[in-house]
Amino acid sequence: TVDLDVRTIGTLVEMNAAEAAYDIYHWGRFSRIGLQGGYYPLQKYATGDSHPSNTVATAFSNHFAALTHPSDNIVDNAILGKGAFDSEKPRLRRVIAVASMVTILLHIYAIDSMYEAVDGCNVEAWDRATASLTGWAEGTEHARGFLFLSIGRFLCSRTASCEVSNSDHGEDSKVNKLIMLSLKEGRDAIEAGLCDEATEQISKIETLILTELVDATAYFAQQVVQDPSDNENKADLYGVAWALIPLIKDTNAEQTIRTNVGLSVNNFSQPMLDQVLSALKTFVSEANILCSLLDTAICDAESLVPQTGISGVESALDDGASSQSLLSYTPSTNVASIVQLTVDIENIQKQSDKDASYKIYDKDEAVSLKHVSTNQYFSSWIRKANPVYSMYMYSLWQSENGGTADGGDKEFDDQPVEFFGNSIVEDEFNKPSGYNPQLTGETMRVVIMWMSTVQSIYEGVEFCSTMAAEKYPNLVNPIDKAAAFWIGNQQDTESMDGGSLYAWASRMHKLFGMPAFDANNQILVNLKQLKSDLDLCLEETKPDGEKEEILQSMWSVAKSTTTAMTVPLMQNLLYSLSVAAGTDGTESTDSMILFALVTLPQLMVCDEDAFADLYESSITESSSFDSSLLSDTVTTLQKNYACLDISCAQVGTASFMGGDWPVCQDLTEFSIAGYGEVSSQTMDVAKVDIDIRTIGMLLEIEAYDAAANVYKYGGVFKDVYQGFSSIQSFASSPAQSAKGTELKGLYSDAVPNEIVLEAFDEASIKFQDASDYQRRVITEASIVAITSHIYAIDSLFRADELCDNNGSDAVKAWDTAVAMLVGWTEGSQDGGSRNNGVLFYNIAQYLCRATGKCNIANDSEVNRSLISRLEEGKQQLLSKDCVGAYTQAMEIEKLLQTVLVDTVAYFAKQIVDDKLDPESVVEGYIFAE
Repeated sequence: TVDLDVRTIGTLVEMNAAEAAYDIYHWGRFSRIGLQGGYYPLQKYATGDSHPSNTVATAFSNHFAALTHPSDNIVDNAILGKGAFDSEKPRLRRVIAVASMVTILLHIYAIDSMYEAVDGCNVEAWDRATASLTGWAEGTEHARGFLFLSIGRFLCSRTASCEVSNSDHGEDSKVNKLIMLSLKEGRDAIEAGLCDEATEQISKIETLILTELVDATAYFAQQVVQDPSDNENKADLYGVAWALIPLIKDTNAEQTIRTNVGLSVNNFSQPMLDQVLSALKTFVSEANILCSLLDTAICDAESLVPQTGISGVESALDDGASSQSLLSYTPSTNVASIVQLTVDIENIQKQSDKDASYKIYDKDEAVSLKHVSTNQYFSSWIRKANPVYSMYMYSLWQSENGGTADGGDKEFDDQPVEFFGNSIVEDEFNKPSGYNPQLTGETMRVVIMWMSTVQSIYEGVEFCSTMAAEKYPNLVNPIDKAAAFWIGNQQDTESMDGGSLYAWASRMHKLFGMPAFDANNQILVNLKQLKSDLDLCLEETKPDGEKEEILQSMWSVAKSTTTAMTVPLMQNLLYSLSVAAGTDGTESTDSMILFALVTLPQLMVCDEDAFADLYESSITESSSFDSSLLSDTVTTLQKNYACLDISCAQVGTASFMGGDWPVCQDLTEFSIAGYGEVSSQTMDVAKVDIDIRTIGMLLEIEAYDAAANVYKYGGVFKDVYQGFSSIQSFASSPAQSAKGTELKGLYSDAVPNEIVLEAFDEASIKFQDASDYQRRVITEASIVAITSHIYAIDSLFRADELCDNNGSDAVKAWDTAVAMLVGWTEGSQDGGSRNNGVLFYNIAQYLCRATGKCNIANDSEVNRSLISRLEEGKQQLLSKDCVGAYTQAMEIEKLLQTVLVDTVAYFAKQIVDDKLDPESVVEGYIFAE
């Protein structure tokens, strides 16, 4: 029951009851020795004499030159808030105290007890060792353990590597299972009187304990870089790292870890993380730890070298062993291990035995398909900078198969959502209909390899943004990685055979009639451009303006590349829908489920209702899919091509698209919520709502860097009339009309832009207590109520100023205002969308429904007046009735002010009715601003 004392002490520390916690640490409460024994407090564990064979205890004593275990000092100070912890908050002191008791104090005690058991052939002493590693709570039906075994279970749950343990406790880590096996075998040996044989098990157990300590150190180091504002991760890192540091013999490795994990280290960065992982790799080799047992990417780290005397892009991007050319793309670094993954997929598709196939998937090498699918190959910060990966996470989290665990973790398929790739692959291996090697390989290709190409591309963009070349002496060029993931072992551009994504896309290109747009050609051109831009970015220190231009280019090309990659996904989905509907004589739904899973997440930002409906019909209720659903499904997909930035012409047509297959047409003119017709350029402006929603969803999934980049560099929005390509570009630019200048001047110091940028900043003081959802609401509301509002008013009055001289430009400016007020997601129908809007039009609709004040058509009267005045104003511009257009602009401004006043009043009342409603609080704040 020592675990109960550990938990009680931790709870009291967090409650700021330090003296009470220390009393239990010093005197004990639950922990006893034997059934009749007295209390055996945790401090006695810390200060007892160690067995001479206990090398762990010796290492700690030597490291600190102390006679007692240093954990005593660490725990004492963490409990009482003294020494290094005198300024730390109770919650963090709890984390450190508990971690130190579990990973140092009870670790040493367990090894001592095992050697005592061997010396005296004493089963009871061996059982005490087991108890100090497992605890009382591990043996209860519903309780959760919190001693050493809980570390391995926590890690495997975060890396999707847990294995079935037993019917009572479900899944467990593979290391925990090996620890328990060695504990059982050691006990059996002692019971049989073969006590010396138990010594071998002690050595195995100690190596396995070190395995989990190394893994935990790497995991929490990655978390600190990924979320610098989470001090609890920093405390966890401190606790587990100091359980490891005294055991590291390599001086360079020991110093590297010790200097990077202190609580005072406030700028733990990616380069520092890479050094820590390299140091841990050194220790893994030193301690004979098996890489196959690690859940983190330690063994992929470069060898530890002093960071001195290294500079220049050549050394940073070229390790002197570049791979052979990948078709027309020439890598400068060695990506052979990535190319091998395509070969692995080909071998899996030839493998009829499921277990043998799985061994290829999870092979014991530095780079494996499972390693990549569980996000261990890529640095943890890449996901937060990658908008595509993070949007997939958001969509799958919000899907029928997603949800939020009791602890708040976002999940998909009952696993952490960030491991959705592995979850999909594991489901394919274990689906009820049985193992299908062809579909299993296809799953790995389009889930793992496709998304890894995306990951690598955005890794390259982020390197240009934040990294210094001299910090990475052996870096594999991220764009080289992207090329290797896509091209694989493809030998020529004509062949459509093989397991590469290149061959896969070629097969689709042929099936769909060889359209003029060739995804492979575009991707190759873009990858070469990205490599050139990255090389230029890292050549030498550049002025901020020049680097920004390169970043803007890389972001734009990255977006173009992932859009091109979406075309073969859509082609595969359309073909699999026809197969599932039986139009080719078969009715298999397996392929449809796969391609729905990898394509539909991109639709979430376009139309949440459409995403939910298609997810249900093609995935969760796929067995009911038939030809009666095909036409509506295809039509819904085609309607959203423009949102995805692809076209009917790019997708092409195929022979199976006969009969009642919906005809796809790329529109050149559009209607916005019943407002006349506007040009495709104006619709690009209307897509500002898609970018706003993208930013909001990325914030809610905690991808702050990706959200900031979409705001800064753009998504699908663009205003070719004024040269804007992102929301920030027009938010921070001067107004074009006198009225716009006046309105913008009311917001001192660029308030709207600053509010949004603060919401992206995890360390923001203003929003430090805001949840991710509140940050989303703050950002979306700020852009809608202030930024796009000002831009719309500015465009209306600019149209009037252009009325006399240039009627065409005046109409373009007026339509731009309509696009900014209504948006693309409202659709073309009169009255707009019921649930899908984002901009001012949607606010008015929301208010009328929330207050029961909608008209008989369930529409806002304000919106009816708004559209009417917008249409009249456009006609007055066309007839050069400039006074009339000016009058309409003034009336429209009053309507928008009406909506703002109404909104503030509504949310003020909501706050009074429910002071804890997180949305009302921030909505009221922003609209009042």
